[in-house]
Amino acid sequence: MWRDGMNCLPTMVQLRTKHLHVSSLCPVCQSEDETILYRLVSSPESTLCWNRVGIGTSSTPDNTFLDWCIISFKALDVEKRCVLAMICWAIWEARNDLVWNKKTGDGAEHWILPQVNSIKINVDTTMFERENGFGFGMVARDSNGFLIEGRTTFLTGQVEPKVAEAMVVREALSWIKDHQWQSTSLETVCLLVVQVLGCTFSMISLFGHVIDDCRRLLALLKNIFVIFKTIS
Repeated sequence: MWRDGMNCLPTMVQLRTKHLHVSSLCPVCQSEDETILYRLVSSPESTLCWNRVGIGTSSTPDNTFLDWCIISFKALDVEKRCVLAMICWAIWEARNDLVWNKKTGDGAEHWILPQVNSIKINVDTTMFERENGFGFGMVARDSNGFLIEGRTTFLTGQVEPKVAEAMVVREALSWIKDHQWQSTSLETVCLLVVQVLGCTFSMISLFGHVIDDCRRLLALLKNIFVIFKTIS
């Protein structure tokens, strides 16, 4: 977020200002100049994300990304500010996947509404090797797709990715318990966690300890499903 607000994010327009001979057009849509505000806020796919979580994209042509952040932060509570930061990161990561890895989303990745009167929670983790830590985020939405609540956490220290994935599931289950939510589906991109949760054996490891915690929480909850969500 600091890089974004200080105009340090290497969008195509920013690269042009550094005298690099590249097109200024957005590599995603190829129709508008890729400024930081356009890429993270006002492009069609970004606008869809912001509207989906209930934050919106109110800005004027004269606004910078920093202006939009200041306006948005004044109107949002702490939880939604965390969601804002998480979505900015996700939009930029998706853009880089397209630019550097030629990866684009497909129909299998589209978010699907939960059933009526139920809640869907999506979780994800990120490893920060330089910062010697890892983080995870969670977003809960209702059956209309509107944001209920979001949460992000950063922890110091290095763990295996599978441990981080299990920890975010444990955190989400605890979150569900605290709110007394029922009829909730919890989606994770880690197939291993989902598979091991369905087993009865215990493992003598940090991963196994976290999985055991998840099982204990699941035993206390009603009508809660942990689901593997595929990604390309």
